[in-house]
Amino acid sequence: IKGGSKISAGAFKHNPTIHNVIIEENVKIGDRAFEGCAEITNLSLSEGVIIGRRAFDHCRGITALTIPEGASIGGGAFAGCTGIRELTLPEGCTFLGGHLWIAQALQHSPFQKGLVLARGHLRVAEALLRLQLQNNAI
Repeated sequence: IKGGSKISAGAFKHNPTIHNVIIEENVKIGDRAFEGCAEITNLSLSEGVIIGRRAFDHCRGITALTIPEGASIGGGAFAGCTGIRELTLPEGCTFLGGHLWIAQALQHSPFQKGLVLARGHLRVAEALLRLQLQNNAI
């Protein structure tokens, strides 16, 4: 998706033919735009992306997620993304609010020392609870 573009709400909802999504800088993704696109296996987000609520809800094929610098993420944007094994946060990220759902398959802790989590907003899977947090985070 070209930089500066806008993807309408629900534009690709439940589309089984989408496998790769490459989002350039400053793209606005509408609410539920890719909801239920379980065949997405490659998601590339660029700086300044604005992701609407539940935009990638139940995109179970996504296995790695990198949140870029300057991203704005709506509530439940990655809810139901149970395939995410790798999560990378931007360096210097100091606050993580109610916009991120960490999948059950996550294999390492992306948290850095000093990160503040919004109380009651971040769902941490059982698998993550078994991991030792890096750098004594949280």
